[in-house]
Amino acid sequence: MYPANRFVTEDTPQSRQLRAGFPWLNLDGELEAEFRRTHMEENLRHIRVNLCLGVVMTLAFTAVEAMVLTPALNRVPSLIHLLVIVPVLLIAFAASFSPRRHRF
Repeated sequence: MYPANRFVTEDTPQSRQLRAGFPWLNLDGELEAEFRRTHMEENLRHIRVNLCLGVVMTLAFTAVEAMVLTPALNRVPSLIHLLVIVPVLLIAFAASFSPRRHRF
């Protein structure tokens, strides 16, 4: 049987963070940076798919609003969708292909 506390109980900064809770657990220096890069690379495909879904959903909402609302009421939301939200999502999608994407 495993003891109740299976984690290392040495008095190191990492063990104190581990006892305090996982959200605050950080690795040392270059190891933390490597973990973040690896985690980003593993999830990059999902990030790109979600950004594309965001663009498609925004365009779908714009089309639905165009059908439901009158042209006078539809103008401002459509401009916000097409001139703000969609370009921001496309810029984020393009940034995901940048070699310096871990900074963004």
